[in-house]
Amino acid sequence: MKFAFNIFLLCVFTVSAFGSVAADLARASKKHAFTLIEAEQTKTVSFFDERLQSEIVIAVSTDGKMRMQTLSPFEAATIFDGGTTARYEKTSGTWRRLDSDGGALAKRVFEQIGRLLTASGGEDYDVSENGAVLTLVPKNAFVRAAISKIEIGTSGAGENTAVSSVKITDADSDTTELRVKKISHTQPDGIFDVSKPDWRAK
Repeated sequence: MKFAFNIFLLCVFTVSAFGSVAADLARASKKHAFTLIEAEQTKTVSFFDERLQSEIVIAVSTDGKMRMQTLSPFEAATIFDGGTTARYEKTSGTWRRLDSDGGALAKRVFEQIGRLLTASGGEDYDVSENGAVLTLVPKNAFVRAAISKIEIGTSGAGENTAVSSVKITDADSDTTELRVKKISHTQPDGIFDVSKPDWRAK
């Protein structure tokens, strides 16, 4: 289920809910057909004393295509092109495609996020606001089995509202925290190609 936590970070740009901050964020997200996020991710896991830190890239398009790629301290990627999900990991300098139940799980989660992208999935979450922080609590039993809540920190206002941080608390109380470093809206070639574990490679 840890894989599902990472994928759900994508939904922070697709909140379709009532409330001033949520509405502003939803309007701002719909201004762009593509969003690329560079971020630092920190995880706390019950069986580790130290926090686990990584550098990640998240890409999402309004037609439901998505990529999440870990850049360091290891390399891994999950890509969804709207119909097919591909998962990769890099070991000894070579990318290897993974064949596991995780791919089916990823596709199911991606499809649910796609409903959010089209503003047809707002009923899946209870959304509350506390200042500039949104809290999403999943109603769906499948999602609830993995995630307890998602807390989204925002900055700006109106159509300039943007996500600045995300904290996901899973059902076992482990957490994933995301600090957004950079957001861009220019789509690179091949970023949603499921045959390319790293779209930057020539």
